[in-house]
Formats: sequence, structure tokens, C-alpha cells
Amino acid sequence: MNSDISFTIRKMKWDNMFLIISIEAVFQRACVVETVSFYIKNTTLSKECLPLEYKIADDGSYLFRINIPQMQGRSFLNNGEWVIEAEVERESYPVFIGADTAYRLQDISRVFRYEVDKAYVISFTVDTVSQDSSNLVMIIESSFMKTNKRWRDKKTGLPDKVIKAVRKTASLSKAPGKKHVLFLTETKDELHGNLKTVYDGFIKSSWSNDYKTMVYARNDVRSGMGVKGLLTLARLIADQDIILVDDYVPVFSYIDPPKGCQLIQLWHANMGFKSVGYSRFGREGSPHPEWSCHRKYSTVFVPHKDMINVYREVFGIEKEAFKVVGCPKLDSFNDPERIKSTSEELKDRYPVFRNKKIVLFAPTYRGAGEKDAFYDYSAIDLGQLYDAIGENGILVIKMHPFISKRISIPTEYSSRIIDMTDYPEINDLYYITDLMITDYSSDFFEYALLRKPVLFYTYDRDAYQLTRGVHRDVKEHAPGKVCDSFNELIEAIKKHDFDFNKTLKFAEKYGSILDINSVDLILKDVFGQ
Repeated sequence: MNSDISFTIRKMKWDNMFLIISIEAVFQRACVVETVSFYIKNTTLSKECLPLEYKIADDGSYLFRINIPQMQGRSFLNNGEWVIEAEVERESYPVFIGADTAYRLQDISRVFRYEVDKAYVISFTVDTVSQDSSNLVMIIESSFMKTNKRWRDKKTGLPDKVIKAVRKTASLSKAPGKKHVLFLTETKDELHGNLKTVYDGFIKSSWSNDYKTMVYARNDVRSGMGVKGLLTLARLIADQDIILVDDYVPVFSYIDPPKGCQLIQLWHANMGFKSVGYSRFGREGSPHPEWSCHRKYSTVFVPHKDMINVYREVFGIEKEAFKVVGCPKLDSFNDPERIKSTSEELKDRYPVFRNKKIVLFAPTYRGAGEKDAFYDYSAIDLGQLYDAIGENGILVIKMHPFISKRISIPTEYSSRIIDMTDYPEINDLYYITDLMITDYSSDFFEYALLRKPVLFYTYDRDAYQLTRGVHRDVKEHAPGKVCDSFNELIEAIKKHDFDFNKTLKFAEKYGSILDINSVDLILKDVFGQ
């Protein structure tokens, strides 16, 4: 394939049943092209490939007027995912789509109803080519659908008799004696963040004397859970009066909390950019329309009133279920002694930190979830970062825990670059950090409240926003400088160009969170009634 040839969709619109597409071709250098053919190809098992007719527009672009009811002879496109490809001198070329056009694709998707309960749906999404975020490909999804009268039913992947046994176990009568409280996480092997902070506060409180306290911490999402494990957890849940969680809890996709039990969500993240839950409904990895654990919460505690609408969308529940109580893991930001002691412990453990400027690199993952999470390490050059931070700097790398592949740090850079992905509490690192580099993660939220500068390195911003999805446009809302290229990032570090006024405005708007003693409020609300 000749790298001097490229094709990009620049315009799309409907003219009744005709789909109008304009494709721009770029032939670089002295590339001579006599004929170009275009096809629409089914990416599923059938691999059907249909020729597309075009004419050359006045501006040299290829103009397609596609009659949707007459795609395959005298028929619509078959069910499946389709892409447009070009052929030049018997070589195939992907047809990319420009970001400006890609952002409009949801508005272009169409539903054609027919008969009483049927519809033909033609929708458009984008994907990247083999994790290459620099080029976007349009996916045409063609589907003939029928009304699903049992849409509330969920296919669990488990035999019906297993699900019945799990639900029966979860509905067993509570054990007699004290009330029971369970601190539960299915995404980590130990308590962290908000859940750990509330647990510690509860154990120190007099309320702990009134409850039998239990902890379940196991990364079931990564490790998987057999039938025996599922039944054991269901029985544990059946005994509870109160269950506190701070993340996705897949067991509640199968069962409901016991009657009279409070299921309380202390969500681990503040208001980042990355879409989760129902905010990314319709994308890969989005929840079932009915059987999601997010539907089961009796109360959701959030740090600020602005987050209620964000998490109403994420969890798909009513605003009355939310209570504004601050953020438990940020209570320590008002504890100078803890900040001092934690900082000293870090410097004792890592003497290289003393008298250095610490730059924390903490991006989120790419991919649909934990099982396919990755980060494109080719997007960063450790040599350039090593030089940019200088002799007085240390770069601390803290990758998202979902990312299993670790970054390789060459020996010649190891004096200034340290991988601390395994360090359990990222908030502790904020105390000694002078500059954070992140992207779509919510980590910036807590860090910016310390009134320290943040850079947003978004090398794949269009691809991420269009495929993964975001709550808000990053460029418009980030409280710091947004760098869409690595060169921009390096220049910003060297010149201390952080758009710091944005950070200060953000801290001013949300700084009141730090004035709330969150743990006390939560404990009084949950256990003081």
C-alpha cells in the first residue's frame, strides 16, 4: 500500500433515501493514479463486497449518491458492520473520516420503521485502525430489528438454575444477632480511596460496636468468579443490613440487595471526562438497559451538587437518591500533620525525591474496560521527558490499575524516571507533586484543588471522544493546558506554560469540597438514624 495515497470522508448528508458522501483524495509527491474504485465491505463473516458508483465533483472530490433501498441489487444492505474502502492499482486503502464529520455521525444515523413492530436501522460509529488513534474509520451498522417484548430479560452467560440458586441464596433470612454491615469491592483486592477512608472512620466510631463488620475485597472483574464464589458472596450479602461500595459491583447485576438493606455508593472517582455507565450507552461495554448494578443503589453520595446530573446519567437513577457530602478521601487534604508525615515517608522510601521537582504522569486507560485496557506507550518519548524535566526533576509514572502491560524504562533514564504504578494511594503522591500530567482521568479533580498546575496530554483526543465517549468536551472544560501532541507537551513543560489561571478558577469553584468533613457526614447519615 502506497503511503502517499489517502482517502478521507469530509461530508455526509441525507437526501430522502439517498446517502450523500464526499470523499477527499490526497495523492502526494509525483504519484500518478489513473483509476480509483470504491467498495463497501462487510467486516463480519460474510465479507460481502459491493462496488460503489461515484462522480468527480468540481473540487476534485469523489461524490457518492447511494440509494439505500437498492444497495444489493434491489435490496437493502444486509445485517452487519460495513466499511468503505478504495482500490488503486489492485491495492486496497482504508477510507478514513475527518474528525469534524465524525462528531456529526450520531445526528446522521436513521431509523426507518415498517409494518407494526419492525425497523431498519442504519447507524454510524467510528473506530481506530489497530489502536492507531491518528486515523478514524467509519463503521456503517446495518440492522433489521423487531420489537423486543422481553427487553428487561438479561442473558447472564450462566445457566438459569445457577441464577435461581444465587437469587435464592441472596434472599435467605439474615443471621440473628447484631446488625451487619459489609464494605464490598469487586474491583480490588483490598479497600482503597473513599471506601477505605469511610471504613477506617467507622471502625474508630462508637457505631462499630452496634454492627458485625465484614469486608469483601476481591478483584472478581479481573480474576473471574466461579459458581461457588458467586453463591458464597450471595450468602454474605443476604446477611447484610448495610452494604457500602465505591465502584462497579457486578454481583448486583444478578441479584437485588436483601429486603430492607441499604446499598450505598461512594463512587471512587470525582468528575472527570471519561464516560462510564449509562453515559456511554450504546457503545462497546455499556450496561444492559435494565439489569445493571447501578440501578440498585439506595443512596449515592457525591462531593458537589454539580455532580448530581453527571451521575444521574451514569447510574440511570433519580436525583432524590443523591446526597452531597464532600469526598471522603479528600478529608486528609485538611490534615497538615498527615500531609507532612506522608510526604516524609515517601521521601524516606525514595530519597531521590528530596529537593526535587516531582512531575506525576497519571493517564487513564484506553479500551472498553479492564479486560482489554491498554495505553499506547509509543505516544510518549521517555528521552525527551527526561531532558524536559531536567536535573532538578523526577518523573513519577502511575498508570491506571487496569493496564497490565508496564512501561519499560531504559537504564539511562532510571535516575529521573520511576514507575510507581503499584503504589496504592495516588492521593498520597499529590502531596509531593509539583506538576501533574493526565488526560481524561478524574485524577485531575482532586489534584487541582491543591492549586497546583495540570497538563492534559490528549494525543488521541478526537479518537477517544468519538469511540470511548466523554461527559464534556476536554478542550473546552479542562482546568489546565490541553496538549494534543507530544511536542506541545514538551514545550509546555519547558516553558512552564500550564494555563494555570484555569486551574485556579476550577479550585475556586470546587474548593468548598475541602471544607466538608465528609466521613463524619456519611457516618451520621448511614449509621446515626
